[in-house]
Amino acid sequence: NLNENECLIFNTSGYYAKEKISILNHSFNVKQELESFALDNKSIHCLPHNIYYLVVKDEKILESICNQNQIYTCIVANISGDVNDIREFLKQSSLIFDDTSSAFRSQNIYDYGDEVKAFDGGLLFIGVFFGLVFAISLLLVMYYKQIAEGLEDQDSFHIMKKVGMSNEDIRYTIKKQILLVFALPAIIAILHICAALPMLINLMYALNLYNTMSTILSTLIVVTAYLIFYVISYF
Repeated sequence: NLNENECLIFNTSGYYAKEKISILNHSFNVKQELESFALDNKSIHCLPHNIYYLVVKDEKILESICNQNQIYTCIVANISGDVNDIREFLKQSSLIFDDTSSAFRSQNIYDYGDEVKAFDGGLLFIGVFFGLVFAISLLLVMYYKQIAEGLEDQDSFHIMKKVGMSNEDIRYTIKKQILLVFALPAIIAILHICAALPMLINLMYALNLYNTMSTILSTLIVVTAYLIFYVISYF
């Protein structure tokens, strides 16, 4: 229940935290600042999309703030039922709403979701493809490097064997050297991703993806999968 000089306010990226708000020649007392709102979410990281929602008493007050050209009606619907039936209904609706001569526009979660999946799927494929190419290139370089250095050190190992070094000791030394060469790139890569993680999280925020734990979990899964592939390659 609002009076003519009262309003409710909701901010998507923080809080208004003031008792009054003035818009053009109108001043309102903020009766309540809403913690949640049916039309949008609140996130402190939503800085690129900092939106204020203002709820006033009635349409008369709304029209006194804005002229008719600035007012538009937004209908948000959550349709239940069979997915195929919903898609068909939305398809038929879009033919009416999205007519070029009409002032109406429509958008639905299914078509938008398909577009996002297609875009993200392409990025995922490129990322996995280049990741595998770089990983295989790294392994091949290290493999041939070890082979070349092993051939160079062959005479040295023959001399050590002649002075009493056993085959087990030689194998242990070679394994230790190969482990060192293989481990260093993996350790540097993990340190690299740990240092870059805050930047990646902020990049997700810029794309309206505010689930930080999901980003961290995805990073851990990728690092684990990379290490498994790396260890198998080492053996």
